Amino acid sequence: MINEYRVRNESENHSSSAATLPPGVIYDSKIAATEKQKLSFSSRARTWIRFLLIAITLLCLTSIWSNILAFNFVMVCLKSDADSNETSNGHVPRFSTDQRTYLTSAVAIAALISNFFILPILTLMGVRTIFTVCGGISVIATAFMPIGIRTGFYTALLLRILQGIAFSSAFPAIWIRRFNFSRLGWSSVFYGHAIVTAVLFIIFVLIYRNSPSKHPLVTTTESTKIAINKAVQSKSESRNIPYMEILKTPAVWAVWIASIGNFTFVNMVFLYSPTYFHNTLGMEVAESGLSAAVPAGLEFLLKISCGLISDKVKCFNETNRLRFYNTVAYFGASGVLGILCFIDPSENSTICFLLLSIATAFLGFTTGGFFKSGPMIAKQYSQFVTGNVSLGLTLTMIIVPFVKNGIAPMDSAENWRKIFFFMIGILVITNIIFCIFCSAEPAKWTNDKNAAVASSSSILPRSQIVPVQPPTYIPTHRNSFNSTYID
Repeated sequence: MINEYRVRNESENHSSSAATLPPGVIYDSKIAATEKQKLSFSSRARTWIRFLLIAITLLCLTSIWSNILAFNFVMVCLKSDADSNETSNGHVPRFSTDQRTYLTSAVAIAALISNFFILPILTLMGVRTIFTVCGGISVIATAFMPIGIRTGFYTALLLRILQGIAFSSAFPAIWIRRFNFSRLGWSSVFYGHAIVTAVLFIIFVLIYRNSPSKHPLVTTTESTKIAINKAVQSKSESRNIPYMEILKTPAVWAVWIASIGNFTFVNMVFLYSPTYFHNTLGMEVAESGLSAAVPAGLEFLLKISCGLISDKVKCFNETNRLRFYNTVAYFGASGVLGILCFIDPSENSTICFLLLSIATAFLGFTTGGFFKSGPMIAKQYSQFVTGNVSLGLTLTMIIVPFVKNGIAPMDSAENWRKIFFFMIGILVITNIIFCIFCSAEPAKWTNDKNAAVASSSSILPRSQIVPVQPPTYIPTHRNSFNSTYID
């Protein structure tokens, strides 16, 4: 009888709440309001986990890329030590120009080959396990690199191959961290990078999960926010990717060709800017290492800014917006490099440094250009299209060392002028091709009858989002009796 009264009484005052409860469940409005307030506060307090995961993943990607680039900076240090007869760190072999080229390209070749094995395993075992293992490989290879360099070319080559295998799991965030290790010696560059990488990946494995529903700190509210506007790929779509149709699409090739231009510039600057700053501009070793972080940092900041404002520009249609941002990036960088070609670095080293930094920063506009175009064309098949963008990074990383050492073996001002003209030509040609064939419209092969959502975009609207981890229980609340109860 008591239960009957409570259910009847609450159904009169809270019909909407009681209607959702199964028969016999006791509902207390006061306690329910308190619980609702707690849940609401908890949801608001813990909807930031995805941003924490983005930050730590970005830092892990950065550490892997930085471990690779540290080698080029150390080569500058070793050359400087040899020139000044500073051999306090013991016997260190002098690598020839060809050997340095092979050591630089070995990373990209190893990444390219292992990529075919890593991706299927990544799909099978998940990002958390594989990315952590690759991070561990990068830590080990970087920590043992000083021993490898002292031992000789082939040991160093093996460790560089291991760094390349670790690199294959990541589409790196282009942001380099440089530190002044001049008092500790060149080997501390590798030890410092290895320690930082180890700490970051320990944090990553502790907080990362392959699915939001499996994360203990991700609430239902945050899972819903993550799912909004997310492309859906059914199992049949993941098994039946229309490779031939994709390869026949000019807009896809426009994205891939544009990536070649972008990463040719990026790899040339990031791999060899310490060499240019030290040998051509006459900077000190420590100063050249710190200065090499400036172009990358400026590009990173501009990428973030352009990503935020690209959708705010309404004076163009979507396709012309892609053309606009990519042209600003490529032609802007080309124009600044053109000015740099006619400045004497021996008398204007600071101006040359600033111009190269500005030219690199212009590539941040690619966030609204070819980087954005790939997912717009491919929709639910964007993994294949954007995955081959990272292939462009790897291929240019193989080619760039041979181009650099072929054009500028002595790092003279005239040699680097030829490199800048080469990069201008690559940027102009690839941007023209992109602007002719690019598109912002989904390709016809994205309209699959087996799509998870019956729409050409395969994007779930907010109204159709189902929380990834709905509550698995309904709380039972008891109401205290007052004087209105009559037996």
